[in-house]
Amino acid sequence: MGSASWRRLNWSIQFSGRVGVYLFGLVGTGVLIALLLLDQVRAAVAFTALVGLVAMAMMQMRLAIVAALVFLIVLGDLRRLLLPVAEWSGTDPLLVVGPAFALIATGYTWASGRLSFDTPAAKWMLAVMAIMLVQIFNPRQGGLIVGVAGIMFQLVPLLWFWLGRAYGHRDVLQTLLFRVVLGLSALAMLFGLYQSLVGYLPYQLEWYRTAGYIALGTPETGLAPITFFASSSEHNIFVNLGLILLWTLVLFRHWEALWPIPLFFGALLLTGSRGPVAKGLVTMAGLWAILGPSLKTWVLRGGLALIIAVGGLYLGLSGLTQRLSGAPKHIQAQIERQAAEFVHGSGSHQGSSTANHLGMLLYGYRLGLQRPLGHGLGAGTKAAKKFGNFGTTETDLGDSIRALGIPGGLAYHGLVFVLVLTGFRLWRRERSPLSMAFLGFMGIAFLAWLRGGHYAVTPLLWFCLGAMDRLWKQETVTE
Repeated sequence: MGSASWRRLNWSIQFSGRVGVYLFGLVGTGVLIALLLLDQVRAAVAFTALVGLVAMAMMQMRLAIVAALVFLIVLGDLRRLLLPVAEWSGTDPLLVVGPAFALIATGYTWASGRLSFDTPAAKWMLAVMAIMLVQIFNPRQGGLIVGVAGIMFQLVPLLWFWLGRAYGHRDVLQTLLFRVVLGLSALAMLFGLYQSLVGYLPYQLEWYRTAGYIALGTPETGLAPITFFASSSEHNIFVNLGLILLWTLVLFRHWEALWPIPLFFGALLLTGSRGPVAKGLVTMAGLWAILGPSLKTWVLRGGLALIIAVGGLYLGLSGLTQRLSGAPKHIQAQIERQAAEFVHGSGSHQGSSTANHLGMLLYGYRLGLQRPLGHGLGAGTKAAKKFGNFGTTETDLGDSIRALGIPGGLAYHGLVFVLVLTGFRLWRRERSPLSMAFLGFMGIAFLAWLRGGHYAVTPLLWFCLGAMDRLWKQETVTE
């Protein structure tokens, strides 16, 4: 083909591309206008967000992934902010943006040949996802609509693992965790302190009254902080993640990261939730322990760190309960709730969280033995609550056995084990802040790696786990 023909072909391709972009923009604008005219404000915002993320992905996929994760972090409060102009709904179109982007991005990644299945973690993940696909059609969950809901809440979040394997470069993870996530976690911590000490903002109170989310408490007795998120439990994990990232920086001699740690820990105490406090302390002790050169020193350092941490928490809470007599009653109640678990050891305030979670985990295992073929992918989702056989152990390990049966549950347990092992291998190889952050994230999210209602933390965790697997594979190949 001559040079003139090449020029004509190149011009045709460029012209077609421009026409495609213009048509895409024209159709998109028409859809947006139609949604607004039909008073579908939430659908219009969701459509705009998804189109923006897809357009960004066409130019720079890594940037689009970071933008999508940031969108998911603020999604909960964005939905509440729209309440004055759009009615509240549990089937909010905004909830579809994250899953739709994950599907589109993973489809493009697969089509471009970026997906590979060359590590143990990737193979275990394939097994888990294959069993999940079969469990969509399990009749015990209450119907196909429940199984379809399971796709969104259980299967689609795992796609972020593949995005992490394809695009989780070291520089992307450094920026995402130690700048973007840490900064947003600090904002969530400060916002959470405000909600704990002062209360919800007016639009959040309006949402509370509309949605009837009674698990948060009452305005009179104090509402649990929820900040940017859909649930207080997701807020707690995200603040805990910021605490762990700061602690990681301190362990690598970035001493300026030390001063915000008391604020983060105080914000966790004021939530009244005991699990995040325990996980944070244990994870911080574990991260300090693995700085040792051998497994023996890990055990010794970890034991010493736990003694210091538990002793400090005991003395601190004992002093606080005596000095807060003049504080607002809801503040006293939250500190007394912590003291019931960590000082008195009775767990008398609404039960011991440790015993409750352990009991629910064992309950999930027992159900798995009773129903070896599982209850179906969507059995633990809100759809099952409305249409089918709902039940959850509030732990991903227990739910995996209940929903996926013994084969699927064992596959998920195997996946978790392999990822933890990969994390420790990567740490022992490079001993970097990033590899320590991976281990810390796994620690503070333990038993909640796959929670359907955690719209931000779950995708973020699986993206990091995929990136961790990618880094381990690269290190192994180049060794």
